[in-house]
Amino acid sequence: MLIRLSAWRTLAEGATDTSGGVPARRRAITPPPVAAAALWVVGPAARLAGRATILSPDKGPELLAEGWTCSPAALEQDGGWRAARDLATGLKDTAAWYATHGWL
Repeated sequence: MLIRLSAWRTLAEGATDTSGGVPARRRAITPPPVAAAALWVVGPAARLAGRATILSPDKGPELLAEGWTCSPAALEQDGGWRAARDLATGLKDTAAWYATHGWL
């Protein structure tokens, strides 16, 4: 069984590599208490403004998690599903789609 670990640094590096943004190694690290406080501000502010946001206090544990593990074994075994692309390719394709549609 293959278990993959994805951490924020991996996602940030993949996203910046594909979008031409600031390399992840040059980004500032946000201390967890500051990130948690920001969630308490952004979530309610978005609701007050009538805007949708995925950033809210209940997302804190996910945002502050050091990494995630995921095994596709159950989907592969039970449903025959296999990922069409790896994480790096998926990030690159997603960034290209966002750029094509004017979201980046």
